[in-house]
Formats: sequence, C-alpha cells, structure tokens
Amino acid sequence: MAAGVLQGVPVTTSDIDFWIGLPPGEHDRVLNCCHKIGVRLLTDHVVELEDGTLLNFAYQVDGLHGFEDELGRAKRMHWLSSSVPVLALGRLIKSKEAAGRPKDKVHLVIFDGP
Repeated sequence: MAAGVLQGVPVTTSDIDFWIGLPPGEHDRVLNCCHKIGVRLLTDHVVELEDGTLLNFAYQVDGLHGFEDELGRAKRMHWLSSSVPVLALGRLIKSKEAAGRPKDKVHLVIFDGP
C-alpha cells in the first residue's frame, strides 16, 4: 500500500512492498544483500530496517504482467530522497482485485473513496 500512500490514498501501511525482478527461488540473493547492509532478516521475504520499517519482497504480483513490462509502466515518484518506480494506482487496483484477500478488498473500498 505504500504505492497508494505515495499517490494520495488515505491509508496507512505497516510495511513497504518491493517487487523484485527475480524468480521466487532467488530470494537468497536479495537476503544476502540485505544482510551485508545490516538489516534484520525476519523471513525469506521480510526484513526490518534499523528504524523498524518492514520491507516485504514480492517476486510475483497477481493480476499484472511480468516485472519488466510493469516496470516500464511504473510512475517515478520521490521517496526518501530518491526517485523510485511505483505502480500506478490503476495497476495497484488491478493487482488487489486479482489477489482478492480480505485486506485487499478493504483497500479497494478505500481506493474508491467515501
């Protein structure tokens, strides 16, 4: 939901999702990089930064095209002194519709507004 927050969706999020352009079996490469910079490894997909921020690494996203295709569609946004690619709201909505988890259904209501 951090992508939504960056685009003005009035919601908070407990973690930041990063879509990684690697197959799921390659998560050790990402975790090794995280270990080298001193973050706390919690699971194969979640790390905790020094300030307590949780990063959740995703290796596939429901309802969307492949990583490279979606990266080409992504918006560039300013976040933590950097320019980062962010899924546009329409793509984020599409992924939440496809996932269909209870928390995604709640998020979709928030996207529609009051």
